[in-house]
Amino acid sequence: MTLTPAEINAWLALYLLPLARIGGLLMVAPFTAGAYVPVRVRLMLALAITAAIVPALPADVLGAAPAALPALLLALAQQLLLGVAMGFVLQLVFNALVVAGQAIAMTMGLGFATTIDPANGVAVPVLSQFLLIFGLLLFLALDAHLALIGLLGESFRLLPLDGALGAAQWRALVDWAGLLFVGAVRIALPMLLALLVVNLAFGITSRAAPTLNLFAIGFPVSLLLGIVILLIGLPSVAETFAVLVRQGLGFAGALPGAQVDG
Repeated sequence: MTLTPAEINAWLALYLLPLARIGGLLMVAPFTAGAYVPVRVRLMLALAITAAIVPALPADVLGAAPAALPALLLALAQQLLLGVAMGFVLQLVFNALVVAGQAIAMTMGLGFATTIDPANGVAVPVLSQFLLIFGLLLFLALDAHLALIGLLGESFRLLPLDGALGAAQWRALVDWAGLLFVGAVRIALPMLLALLVVNLAFGITSRAAPTLNLFAIGFPVSLLLGIVILLIGLPSVAETFAVLVRQGLGFAGALPGAQVDG
C-alpha cells in the first residue's frame, strides 16, 4: 500500500483539527492550565486524548480536512477557539472560589496574607488558594475530569470539524461569565453572614465598654472565629461548588450545539 503526499497531509490534517480543539481546552482548563503543569505534559495528554477519541468518531463527523493551507489554518483557529471557550467555562467556576475567598478573607481580617497562585501567576489571599486546592480535589473526586473528556467526544457530534461557534454561542458564553459573581456570592454568603454577626457583636461591645482595646482583642478573636466558621462551612462550600461544576459541565457540553440558552 502506497500513500501519496496528498493523502498523508489529509490524514495529518484530520488529526490536527481535533488536536486543536482538545489542546485549546487543556490550555485553559483549571487542572492543566497552571504553570505547575509542564507544556510537554499538556501536549502529551492532548495527543493521548486525541488518539483515543478520533478513531471512535464517525466519518461524517470528521469530514474532509481542508486541502488549502489558508483554509486549514482558519479551521485550526476555529477549533482552538472552541476548545478555549469550553475550558473557559470551567475556569470561571474555579475563579468563583477565588472571589469568594477574597471576600471571606477581607471580612475575617486575613486579606493581608497573600500568596502567588501558580495557576494564574497573580497574588491571591491564602484563603482563596486554600479554596482553589479544595475545589480541585473535589473536582477530581466527583470524576468531573472524566465527564469533561466525555463532553469533548460529544462536542464533535454537536459541532463537526467543519463548523464554528456562532454569535449565539459567544453571546451565551459572555452571559455565563456572570457565574463568576453569582457563584462567589453563593459560596461566601453563609460565612459572610456569620462573620457579620461577629463584627456586630464587636461593635456592640465597643459601645458598652469604650475603654476596651478592640484592636488588640477583636482582631485575633475575629481571625480565630473566622477559621472556625470556615471549617464548619466547608460542607456547604463543597455542596455549592459541586452544583456549579455540574452547571459548568452542562453548559460546556451544550456550547458547541446549535442552540444554547443564554
